[in-house]
Amino acid sequence: MPSGSTTKLSFTPRAIKQTLNALIQPANLQNDLLYSKLVEQRIQHPYYEGFDLHEARVHALLSLTEEMILSVFNDIREGLYIGHDIPKTRDIALNQINQYAIHAAPVLLEWAFLYYRFVMSKLNISLDDFADAARIHRRTAQRYQADAIQALYLHFTDRELSVRRETQAARIIARLPDSTQLIDRVDILERARELFAKEGTAFVLLAGPSGIGKTAIACQIVRDVVKSRLFDLSLWLEAPSSHKEILQAFQNSIEPNELAHQSNLQLDFIQYSQRYNILLILDDAQFTNDEMAQITHLLAHCCVIMTSLVTYRAHAGVSVLRIGDLNSEYAHAYTHKLATNQGLSTAEANSVAQIVMAEVGGNPSAIQLALGAILGYEQSMPTPFSVLQRFTRENPQILVPLIFLASMGSEGIHRHEVDPIAGVDSSLISENALAFLRRRLFIEYNNQKQLFRMRGSITKQLLSTLQPEDITHRVGQITTFILQRLPILPESSQQKILAAYLSTKWQLYVDLHQLVEQHHMLARRANHTYVWFTNIKRYIDSVNEVSPSILATYAYCLRRLSRFEEAHNACEIAIESAGRDGDFLAMGWGLAELGAVFLSLGAYRKAQEALSRAHDIAMQYHADELYIYVSKFRTRLSLDTGNYAQAQEIIQTLPNHVDILMLQVEVNINMQDWNIATKTLGIIEEAIPNDSGIGHVRFAELNLLRGKLYYEQKLYLGAAEYFRTAASQFEEQSMFLQQGRCLTNAAAALLHTEYIDEAWLLLQQSHGIQLDLGDAVGLQATRTNITFAQQKIDTDSALTLDDDAFDQ
Repeated sequence: MPSGSTTKLSFTPRAIKQTLNALIQPANLQNDLLYSKLVEQRIQHPYYEGFDLHEARVHALLSLTEEMILSVFNDIREGLYIGHDIPKTRDIALNQINQYAIHAAPVLLEWAFLYYRFVMSKLNISLDDFADAARIHRRTAQRYQADAIQALYLHFTDRELSVRRETQAARIIARLPDSTQLIDRVDILERARELFAKEGTAFVLLAGPSGIGKTAIACQIVRDVVKSRLFDLSLWLEAPSSHKEILQAFQNSIEPNELAHQSNLQLDFIQYSQRYNILLILDDAQFTNDEMAQITHLLAHCCVIMTSLVTYRAHAGVSVLRIGDLNSEYAHAYTHKLATNQGLSTAEANSVAQIVMAEVGGNPSAIQLALGAILGYEQSMPTPFSVLQRFTRENPQILVPLIFLASMGSEGIHRHEVDPIAGVDSSLISENALAFLRRRLFIEYNNQKQLFRMRGSITKQLLSTLQPEDITHRVGQITTFILQRLPILPESSQQKILAAYLSTKWQLYVDLHQLVEQHHMLARRANHTYVWFTNIKRYIDSVNEVSPSILATYAYCLRRLSRFEEAHNACEIAIESAGRDGDFLAMGWGLAELGAVFLSLGAYRKAQEALSRAHDIAMQYHADELYIYVSKFRTRLSLDTGNYAQAQEIIQTLPNHVDILMLQVEVNINMQDWNIATKTLGIIEEAIPNDSGIGHVRFAELNLLRGKLYYEQKLYLGAAEYFRTAASQFEEQSMFLQQGRCLTNAAAALLHTEYIDEAWLLLQQSHGIQLDLGDAVGLQATRTNITFAQQKIDTDSALTLDDDAFDQ
């Protein structure tokens, strides 16, 4: 099992033994337990604020170990009705051991050995002392010692997995796209819990009419499941209609090199799901019965929660839970609470609840919309679908903000983003529009995150194919208008809108040709490369002639997906087409991508030629964006070929973006400008946002750079610390390629110290990851380190690592 999994632990009983020895004789401890989630959690306590990071980890691990031993030992003594007296002298301790032997309980003697030998190490009780006091043979005492270490290892493992479950649960729950209050549904939830508890994997289908609360129930099931199970990958898909969308989301969520069969994504998914634990939530699924049969086969090894309007015919392994209306008691309580939250008195809320229930029954979504209509002084109580239709017809000016918010997807829009957008075009969004939509309960507001977000049920109805033709036409006109205004919006808003419009649920309302032709350049700044690749390929297949600039962007997507041969061909076609059309800027982009392909393949001379030509075009036509793009690759080329002075010269012409500053740090490190590198790392840290996935990746990259800085200064223990922290952060983002390379770097650092055994464990760990991913570059460095480590273990001599042992 690759160690990229969060469900498997990398530490061994040997690490427990090392930790116990450190309790007797303090040493510069270095093992995998120091980087466990248990230790990470402990060092967050204010007590450790003044500690050096490694010192804090060691102190936390030792104190945790003592607490575990004492806690379990006390529980065992209580079960046997033995007191907890703390021995103040060695003689008292030996007498207590003698008394414990009378009980003839091996588990008691095992934990007694850990307690007296390690927790009470100041009493200096040796293995022989323990054997004599317990009146057992020394060999029996040694067996107790081995069993005790294994028992402590298992206890530590249980605690570690528990903390990981808590951490993962918090992360997944925070990302749930629906915060709708759950009402009743106790029986449904209990049945779902039974299914997930009984089965290693389970496929639960929540079926029921629109607005009944299926998504809210799915969210609660997720909350329950992640508190008791660990998952390596969790995916939430909205309105999937094909198994290909699941495969696409899977490919977008993991590193391209993790895919063993680039040409057979379905086989990759099945093999991945057999090795790793996957949680899939398919909200508002719209599969055909034939597609459903394929879905159940594809997801046979996954935990699946699916909501749908359709029950589907019986499929093996699928448990169908049908969701009906709330009963009158719960429906009245829910309506009453919503009404009082809007400022109505108890008597007024009771009156309104009676009216609403008489009109729409126990459907939660219908209750929300009907209540919104009452509070907006509507006179009638129509169904939820007609509420939305009537609302959009009677308030045409609010339809643009409504669709603009829906275009932001589940990420929504933060309050601080509203004013800049309203400042350039108030028709898109404004405080008044937000207040109006909140009063109508069409959007929700998270006060803690300062975040506005469209309610999922409203978005589903807004984009439903059942909408009247005039509303469908109007939605299409507004999406076109939003795309036209895209260039004036902040980049974060641009990316959220494009991510939504490239998804299948918006395809009816978005002109794919217009989107690709006008905005394909933004693919280079997007996180969802595969989505862009899929849509540009659809565009290319549907037109007779493709512009060379779009072909260059297509080549970019292929390169990012590690499809280098196809990317090379696309670049050649783009360059040839651009030359034929006289489009020299497009030729520049094609040459830039060609140079990047050669750079990825290590063909440095060819990369130099292509990037130089692209650079000349950028300079001649004053194309700033192209110039910056090409310069990044020219800097990387200079770094890879050891020309640090040239890399420094190029960087000095570029703006101080975070990615440029990171390149600057690498130059400073290689030129041994330690102080400048340290200061620049501080600037980068302040510039990285804390509340985004990109921010988390940047912090991992930052720790990787710090590790390199320490390594080059021969501060090997500090370097290993940063590399392992970066590896842990990359693992949390499912970036296992980078995780493996960081572990190799940490091992390379430790091989310069006395911690050869720990380096060896890290190398085995990274080697397994890199074999699974097919990471040739990482494997080369790892194998160099393994050879060196083996030599050092065999000869115990002062060997020196070659340069290619650390090149990541």
